[in-house]
Amino acid sequence: MSTIRDVAKYADVSIATVSRILSGDANYKATEKTRKRVKDAAVALNYSYKRRVPKVQAKNICCILSMTAEKYADPYFSSILSALESRLLEHNCIITTVRNYSELSDPQKLDLTLGRDLDGLVIMDDLPEDAFRYVCSRVRYVVGCDTAYGNLDNIGFDLFNASVQAVRHLIDRGYRKIAYVGGANLKDFRSDKRQIAIRSTLELAGLEYRPEWMLDCKWDIGVCLNDVRGLLSLPAEDRPDAIFVGNDTLASAVLPLIKEMGLTVPQDVAVIGFNNDSISSYTFPGLTTVSVPVQEMGKTTADVLYSRICGDAGMVRNIVFPTELVIRSST
Repeated sequence: MSTIRDVAKYADVSIATVSRILSGDANYKATEKTRKRVKDAAVALNYSYKRRVPKVQAKNICCILSMTAEKYADPYFSSILSALESRLLEHNCIITTVRNYSELSDPQKLDLTLGRDLDGLVIMDDLPEDAFRYVCSRVRYVVGCDTAYGNLDNIGFDLFNASVQAVRHLIDRGYRKIAYVGGANLKDFRSDKRQIAIRSTLELAGLEYRPEWMLDCKWDIGVCLNDVRGLLSLPAEDRPDAIFVGNDTLASAVLPLIKEMGLTVPQDVAVIGFNNDSISSYTFPGLTTVSVPVQEMGKTTADVLYSRICGDAGMVRNIVFPTELVIRSST
């Protein structure tokens, strides 16, 4: 098989001359005689010139996760981030920066992060309003994943109905005294969709909503375990018979604590988690939970952001994925 070097030698010209003539470089100065000699040599040697396609520079994407540093280790966020990154790579986009908002509370660090020639930004979890406005003023294309901004593309799930699904399951199983331990997406814990869902579902079933049993551990495992220990140390007639735990990481730590306290799951107290992380199928007993389609959310977030970068100026999109109850032995 002939090479460009063979053509150059046959035509008695340099390799660069062959490349520029066969590539059709209009700016290259060469006589018609030289051009003809090179083309004739290529035909004689049956050489096919392969034009090099210039590489398209990858787009730079930043992700701002959540308000709390603990969520870096949360499988929910890491699973979304993994799916997001994989799909962005298919679009020739690279996540160059991942930050937790608590790391960016310093204005200087925030400016440094947003001053990296970013082509797009993904916000995962809600930011303070002033920070959100500032971020949007600095980066042209911003997409939310599991956020509540009405003027921003958002890909998520129905947290209210998913929480109703969890509480309704506990009620259907015969549990009547339901507590919650976890966190919230908002600073006002009582206004969080989980709390609204728990209260409305209990009241609709004619059951008591106990505010003192709704505990905000701010997603901290140590605080969560202390809260649960406090609840289950109450007299039997005044303690909950079921605990809705805000995510599976916390719930998987609650299960052995209950055993340590001499109680049995689900006979003495039921436990339901949230997200259906991989750990939920390996706990003992197996953890009942609500499955959130994190892979689909991550991929769709990448697709929507890429479409915006490519010029899609359509209406704001709010894509809501369904959740599914996964019943195991803890309820």
